[in-house]
Amino acid sequence: MAKSGSLRNELSGGTLFIMGDSISTFEGCVPPENAVFYEGERREETGVLSVEDTWWGILAEKLGMRVGINGSYSGSKVCGDSFPFGASKARAAQLAQWFSRQDALGDACGEGDASAVIVFMGINDYGGGVEGGIKRFARDYKTLLENIKEACPGALILAATLLPGRVEGASVPTFCTQLRGIDICEFNDCIRMAARETGCFCLDIAAFGFDYETIDGTHPNRRGMMQIALMMYAQIANRPACVQEDRALFPHELRSSRTCNLMTCIGCPFAENTTEKWSCICHKLESAC
Repeated sequence: MAKSGSLRNELSGGTLFIMGDSISTFEGCVPPENAVFYEGERREETGVLSVEDTWWGILAEKLGMRVGINGSYSGSKVCGDSFPFGASKARAAQLAQWFSRQDALGDACGEGDASAVIVFMGINDYGGGVEGGIKRFARDYKTLLENIKEACPGALILAATLLPGRVEGASVPTFCTQLRGIDICEFNDCIRMAARETGCFCLDIAAFGFDYETIDGTHPNRRGMMQIALMMYAQIANRPACVQEDRALFPHELRSSRTCNLMTCIGCPFAENTTEKWSCICHKLESAC
């Protein structure tokens, strides 16, 4: 596997594939059977009006890559054996059919062109809960990466860690860090471990320590998409200064921090919603302002 410092040059001119959840969907850009979040009125609501406003569209442009197939599915979890769960072979197969098509083109793609798959999912497992807990997430995330490696031979697989979202306009953190009693940091540790054990590259965007801007605590608006894209680019290009020195996108007040020390958000009056229709919004620090 290439070192991070050389990844940008290695991927330039190549093809980018995406495996994700609602954060990575966009109308008309995923397989027709896949659910979409960024469509219709939500495009206006979020300011994510075109592919060029998505994190993966921004990243592909910065890296000089073309987008192959986006296999994201809104609302999907990693944990599970059948479609649309991320650990199912059916999800990897969505990438494989397009990957095979690219491979069949041979020289038309250009000698030496690289393919990369970015996996950016797990927030629905964190928010909605996982039957079997964190050990199940660790097992199934590793299976997800193994399935993609099998379906897309030769592709560089990049597993992105999860980020805390923040409601747009909030000057303090609004993210529930232990929504169902398992810290989001534990989910990220599983992603790091799975990447290491499968020989994939970990896009450790959580290590920057910043929230991203959202419309509802989870789904990024246009600015949030830019923040996610720049953090990924900084990891791939081995240029952390891209994030650390961009005070327009990453002001000091956007630094991530815990809102409290409770072991779970369930039953807390400051947690917006911990039912099946979960929300990662905590109002504790907002109420103190």
